[in-house]
Amino acid sequence: IKEPRVFPYACLVEPGGKRCFVSLWARAAVAVIDLETNTVSATWPTAEHPTEMLLSPKGDALYVACANSTKVSVLDPATGKPLQTINCALYP
Repeated sequence: IKEPRVFPYACLVEPGGKRCFVSLWARAAVAVIDLETNTVSATWPTAEHPTEMLLSPKGDALYVACANSTKVSVLDPATGKPLQTINCALYP
């Protein structure tokens, strides 16, 4: 089965340069690229249409802005487990 187009949106290389996080706009996920082997080592789910990403200063949270959902998915960058979903809508 051929995988549907996923539309990579943004890339974020973690400090140390061993992994790169890639937001997959059409797949509601972040791909984790192992830069030593140039392979996808994991795919972590997010809210719909992930775009920009930011690592916390301590490196213990990956913030992923999700365009169509007005949410920010917060992931543990070590495991990919969801830590929090922040609702950023102006109105409830």
